[in-house]
Amino acid sequence: MNLLKKVNLKLNEILENPRIQRILYVIALLIWIWLFFDIYDYNSMSSIGISYFWLVLIPSVLLIIQIFFNTFWGWVIIYLLMTFFAILSLVEPFKFYIDNIGTEKRVSLDAMDALVFLFFYSIVFIVFWIVSKIKPKKINYTN
Repeated sequence: MNLLKKVNLKLNEILENPRIQRILYVIALLIWIWLFFDIYDYNSMSSIGISYFWLVLIPSVLLIIQIFFNTFWGWVIIYLLMTFFAILSLVEPFKFYIDNIGTEKRVSLDAMDALVFLFFYSIVFIVFWIVSKIKPKKINYTN
């Protein structure tokens, strides 16, 4: 068995542990709260058209539920929300650039924009991979 397969099997074994899954949900919750910590007006709208209040509250509640119960259906809801966010964050920049074609704003993409885009989606891919690996095995409400 080659080294990559051994590492993958060991990583899968670690990530299937419910305690590790809960720790990862706590880390995700802390990062999520940290990302929105400096927003003073939670009633204002985000760039995707959702109030910051709901943008912070809904994922936070779902992560807290997963920390305590770690259910399959909670995981499914979190995964669907992540997918929705990823699609929106992929579409919005292109929509912005398309909307400004032919206007006096003249928006152009440069190498730095492309690098930021690639970096962001590399992180999104890694997060999706980790979340797919921490899916609870049982479809029940206690682990």
